[in-house]
Amino acid sequence: MRLWCRAPAADWEREALPIGSGARRRGRLRPRQLARPRPAALAAVREDLDDRGRLAPDAVAAAPGQPRRGYGAHQTLGDLRIDVTGAPDAPDASYRRTLDLRQAVADVAYTHQGTRHTREFFASHPDAVIVGRLGADRPGAVTRILRTTSPRTTCGTPPTRS
Repeated sequence: MRLWCRAPAADWEREALPIGSGARRRGRLRPRQLARPRPAALAAVREDLDDRGRLAPDAVAAAPGQPRRGYGAHQTLGDLRIDVTGAPDAPDASYRRTLDLRQAVADVAYTHQGTRHTREFFASHPDAVIVGRLGADRPGAVTRILRTTSPRTTCGTPPTRS
């Protein structure tokens, strides 16, 4: 089964296709939680969920032995931006954005000035990584700038050409 769109997402939060367990193509960077629960604590929570069908958030937070307040804050570290230089402002009729649910691969493909451009993305939960590949059917046709932005004033990197 494939989901597909004929135009880029105008609003990435509402229209972007998810990768893996909800990551979007607009790269949101999140630091790992510093407090990681023990496997035995997770097993106990799973068993309780199986028995009861649901648990109160306080019970789940207390299971790993962590403080019940402020545990597991999920704040953004920043955004990873991939600026593809020379990309068209408006796509032509060849533009396709898809998410293959069976293969768990999200991709974009379009033709611009006679060159076929592709982007593919997938996520691996066991490896804790999102992988992307940008390509074109003409050598040297892919130029991009990678940059990060952050809501924190002490984070971020200058743009890097690759």
